[in-house]
Amino acid sequence: QNGVSMWRHSSSGAVDDELDAQTKPVAVYLPGLDGYGISAARNQFDELAETFELWRLTIAPEDRSTLGQVVTNIVDFVQDLAQDGERPVTLIGESCG
Repeated sequence: QNGVSMWRHSSSGAVDDELDAQTKPVAVYLPGLDGYGISAARNQFDELAETFELWRLTIAPEDRSTLGQVVTNIVDFVQDLAQDGERPVTLIGESCG
């Protein structure tokens, strides 16, 4: 991962968002070639965060991880999220083929 890519948690901004996050289904947004999801309008993330505990991967332009490394990092992250098995995890891929 070379230390320049990261997972970002998006919240709906609600006061009780931390409590909601523990009961909402989980969604993981994977960006397209830009690495950031620039083509998604900001309000799309806000709306998704109302329904899901939303996590977004951002990949910095300096990140020189191989595709295999990125896939491994995604799999590890999703397995960690799904560890308790109580909430579904949905992957949302933008132009990921």
